[in-house]
Amino acid sequence: ALVGRWKVDLRATPSDAPYSQPFVVESVDEARRSLRGSFYNSEISWSRTNTAWGKLVITFITSDGQGEYVHTATLQGGILVGSSTAKHRNMLVPWTATREP
Repeated sequence: ALVGRWKVDLRATPSDAPYSQPFVVESVDEARRSLRGSFYNSEISWSRTNTAWGKLVITFITSDGQGEYVHTATLQGGILVGSSTAKHRNMLVPWTATREP
């Protein structure tokens, strides 16, 4: 359900001009509860998946070379609803992602 290419809507506010970046899931290892891929063209360095609550929840870490970004998302009706945080940038960005055809 998760493997593939996703288009992430990263607008700061709903009224902002469209701004999207790719989230690419290359593989999911269910035994290790992890995934491989990239977010915003940055390789995922660590990840976890959780389905214990009857839904798919993911978390993963990327870097921009200056610091780490922590991303979390829940798959809801075919849409990923998530957020990204970066302490070094003092930011929290809520986002949604839809699967690309």
